[in-house]
Amino acid sequence: MPLAERRHLKNHFVLGFVPFGGSFDEFIKPFIREMKVLENGKIMNIQGNECVVIASIGDITADLPQGNDMVGVKRHGANRGCRTCNATKDSLTSNKLDLQLISRYHHQSNKQFKEISEALTITERKAIATEYGLQLNPPLLNQLKRERHLQSPQDVYHITAGKVLRFLKITLEAFSPEGKSELIEVWKSFEYPKTWKKLPNPISHIDSFMMSDCLQLTMMLPFILNRFLKNNHFKNSDFELFKRQTGVTQNDFAVKLWLKCWIMVAKTTAIVFKDSFTEDEYGELRDCLHNERMLLSQAFKNFENLPNLHANFHLLLHAKNYATLLNTSVGTKEMVHRIFKGIVPRTNLKNVGLDLLKHYTTLFAIRHLLDGGIDLRLSTPNSGFDDADEVFSPDEKISHISLKRRVLQRNIDASLLLNIQVELNLAYEDFGDNSAIIGGTPSYFEYASFLFEKEKDDFVLCRLHIRDVVSINIEDGNNYAIIRAIFCHQKNDLRFAFVIVDWFEELNRTRLGCPMYQLQTTYTNQRRIFSISLVNAINVVHFVHCCKDEECIEGDHDSKQFHFIHDLEHVQLDLE
Repeated sequence: MPLAERRHLKNHFVLGFVPFGGSFDEFIKPFIREMKVLENGKIMNIQGNECVVIASIGDITADLPQGNDMVGVKRHGANRGCRTCNATKDSLTSNKLDLQLISRYHHQSNKQFKEISEALTITERKAIATEYGLQLNPPLLNQLKRERHLQSPQDVYHITAGKVLRFLKITLEAFSPEGKSELIEVWKSFEYPKTWKKLPNPISHIDSFMMSDCLQLTMMLPFILNRFLKNNHFKNSDFELFKRQTGVTQNDFAVKLWLKCWIMVAKTTAIVFKDSFTEDEYGELRDCLHNERMLLSQAFKNFENLPNLHANFHLLLHAKNYATLLNTSVGTKEMVHRIFKGIVPRTNLKNVGLDLLKHYTTLFAIRHLLDGGIDLRLSTPNSGFDDADEVFSPDEKISHISLKRRVLQRNIDASLLLNIQVELNLAYEDFGDNSAIIGGTPSYFEYASFLFEKEKDDFVLCRLHIRDVVSINIEDGNNYAIIRAIFCHQKNDLRFAFVIVDWFEELNRTRLGCPMYQLQTTYTNQRRIFSISLVNAINVVHFVHCCKDEECIEGDHDSKQFHFIHDLEHVQLDLE
């Protein structure tokens, strides 16, 4: 199943619920019995054909404590509490770990469990279990065919969210009242991606942050801090401690180093959630995980020997075993968990599992609403509210083009309409229409949407707004541009949708390691009008205005100043 489909709630099936204090072993026994039958093969009737179906467990993913339980390893507070290796708790982030030597292997764990079970007294059993970092009894899942350590990978979602939340709290606690005030001022006016929901106040509501809130703020915090951060924004005691930990003596360099830590965390967060890797990108993942572990464990005492940071040793292995780290993360499961956690107080608490399953059945029935999906076999119920007639698509992969919120032409910047007839001719020529344009007045809109067919029967709903950053598919390559206008033009009794754009040009400079761009001021050599079918990437990157201190006031950015692209996969480790 494609990754995009696996993210949908409709493709996740709840087997049951284990209430707090309940027995996981009792819950999982029926599942194990069925899986053992499938491991040996079971004849099933599939579309009228008798087939032998053989299946086995793929992987088991859970947070740090529960994940250890699934493997039979003591929890991470124990001396050897990692389910992937035998590192001791006082050397979790040490550079001297030899992973090949200390890794946990299935056959060795079998021998160790056997040694524990053959001990004559309970005291002896506990001593041996403590030495190996194992629980007294092997987990019930051992009855299934699996490689317990390789098939129970660390969950990148919990690990990364826990790690960045800790760094957020360290940073906020180190800020002086003036620093917190400056942070909130910049945070309020910062230009977040339009598709993101509004984040809670990081000062007053940090304890109520969801994991997704932590991850989103992490991606933006380097740019937010860069706009105001100075040494006087820190408490003197925390800042001096940071300087002693890192061996830095100059205040300005210490501020840059703190910012560098956030850049490294943001870059690592971006790359661990990639949906595919090349061989070079696996190398980049290795470097990011190593540099983040080194930097945070050296600069902050609270990160030294932290289990979440120790997992950086193992994430590369998990990524290679499962192609990506997303294939074993539990982001969707956490969404379901949060839904039901909010439901529990409203149940009768007599049969929580039954009550929750009833709610889940209801959620499953409205899954298309939750996933934003549509059924193409049915007419669109809101089509009567569209502001334009049917719009024709020159590309068979694009359909259901909708234009809404009409804009009067007198409200359109006059500079956008220069040479509009000449450029319209070129836009029609892009899809093979070389006939002359006779009449036809453009109609302007604020919003456009369409369905794009990525693969057969795999549709994506794309939305375009004025000021969105897009990539245009032209012969010179993919280029970034900002939409200035969306309009519809009629030719030969057919309506076509177009966009007018301003181009970004690269400056061959970097800021925070990100490539810098500016909006072009002349348009003599590049077209500005294109069919909506040539817009091949919408909001895949995020441009952040390059301003610092009081250069721009309360988010009122001067578009003539430089911009830099928010693409943290290209952040370098050095700061200018």
